[in-house]
Amino acid sequence: KIQWVNSIAEGERIARQEKKPMLLLIHNTACHQCTKLKSAFTTSNYADEIEQYSSKFVMINLQNEEEPSDLKYQPDGEYIPRMLFMDSEGQVQTKVNNTQGSRGFAFFYYRGEDVLREMKRAARVLSLEDSQQSLSPGTTNSEQAAPIIASAMKTGTSSHLKQEL
Repeated sequence: KIQWVNSIAEGERIARQEKKPMLLLIHNTACHQCTKLKSAFTTSNYADEIEQYSSKFVMINLQNEEEPSDLKYQPDGEYIPRMLFMDSEGQVQTKVNNTQGSRGFAFFYYRGEDVLREMKRAARVLSLEDSQQSLSPGTTNSEQAAPIIASAMKTGTSSHLKQEL
């Protein structure tokens, strides 16, 4: 089951503590397109995999009057539903958006396949950025990767190497 948090402040606190990115869902219970998006998380053919990927994020669910007024949560307008990805410090990641969505509404989602695709992309993009930020001073990505490569070569798990890097 997806573990939803019902406030941005609580989501940001957990994200900083657990060093996880966030998925922010902004919707309205009376909105037809929002109902479609809700089914992407609950009953679509992608719901099980979306649920699995949700553990990589702090999942924030805001509805009706809970919609934030801060413009950073409206990168291309004030429409619903909107789904935004944020890093563990609360910065909205506008480069992660619905690449297959409606023109002019980059953060509008209603299909399970779009939600899952962008969750996967956000997990890759944001975990890569976090790992680059957490490098020790003077440490390069290749130096950090060396132990992973050596371990994969010893254990014969090179098929998992790409996922770890």
